[in-house]
Amino acid sequence: MKKNSKAFALVETLIVSTIIASILIYMFVQFNKLDENYNESFRYNDVDDLYKLDSIKEYINSLDNESIINIGSKINNDDMIVMNKNDDTYTNIEYLDNQIDLLANLDIKTLVLTKADINNVDTSSLSKTLKNMIKKIDNKSDNYRIIAEFNNGECATITVNLGDD
Repeated sequence: MKKNSKAFALVETLIVSTIIASILIYMFVQFNKLDENYNESFRYNDVDDLYKLDSIKEYINSLDNESIINIGSKINNDDMIVMNKNDDTYTNIEYLDNQIDLLANLDIKTLVLTKADINNVDTSSLSKTLKNMIKKIDNKSDNYRIIAEFNNGECATITVNLGDD
């Protein structure tokens, strides 16, 4: 029997090309996910954003004990306090009403004050970006938490002790 070497070479080339193409597609998908995660890491807990949240934390810690306990009680009753920027005014800010300028200057779109364990909190009123940030939060602290979404699409979170426990 005589082998058809041209046909054999063609089939062999097609098989090798298919294997190489499959490997390249797999590598592209993996590198694309890696690049996506790398870019996403810059949207969460940026140093500048953490400094902005630290200013809010300092303000809360500078309040008198009664105001701090009132904030903690409101969070315990409602699971969280959400402040959204609507036409340069913030809603639900009864304990932070003196800080409208601070929140506006910090370029905050949404500010959330909540218990550190936020797994059972209803987040349906929050944006998709903020929900994704909340999923990434490590809930190992017993303190309260400040979570913010900034107008540039970045998010940050920091814990704060309200001292009522």
